Amino acid sequence: MYPYAHPELDFENSFQLIVATVLSAQTTDLRVNQTTPALFAKYPTPEDLAAADPQEVEEILRPCGFFRAKTKSVMGLSKALVENHGGEVPGRLEDLVKLPGVGRKTAFVVLGNAFGRPSRITARIRMGGGQVLDIERETRLGGPIHTKGVLILSGFLHGRYAHDLPAAIQATLVFEQSYGGVDGDSASTAEALALLSAIAGVPLRQDLAVTGAIYDSS
Repeated sequence: MYPYAHPELDFENSFQLIVATVLSAQTTDLRVNQTTPALFAKYPTPEDLAAADPQEVEEILRPCGFFRAKTKSVMGLSKALVENHGGEVPGRLEDLVKLPGVGRKTAFVVLGNAFGRPSRITARIRMGGGQVLDIERETRLGGPIHTKGVLILSGFLHGRYAHDLPAAIQATLVFEQSYGGVDGDSASTAEALALLSAIAGVPLRQDLAVTGAIYDSS
């Protein structure tokens, strides 16, 4: 099953996406969408933003909060794109995370949305006592938000399917070919579908991408 981290950010190209994603830290996507049209109208390319007057950029980004730090990040990543990548957003995780202000979560959003590179989730079922084993957490590769999402998913499944009798299965969840940290809860719907598929023995289509968090009240 492939989770797909699709943001609610407005963007027209990979440069706008990476800048908007950096700006979305500790604010809402709506606020970013209200701010970026003016930013990209004045600085449409990495070259333009890298050469901008920081104070002018700060004034545009002020509504996003932490505007000085965000100005430093987006100008820094623009400069790095110009100097190291020919003004283009790179399509490799190891290059993205070296850009100022870009962590793994931002990098995965860019890879998924600009380059169409989702991740694969595998779920396996066996007899047990109703646990959902989060392999990312067990190997210390899972961040707190992802761990919380798996715990919510476990509670959701027990609440829906183990009212009268305890679940007699144990499940494992793992991101295949993921050797770095995993965080965020936007894959929890994909994880739920992967688990239900494993329980029912019904295969899922592998040509679809899935995004979205599942909540205990879903």
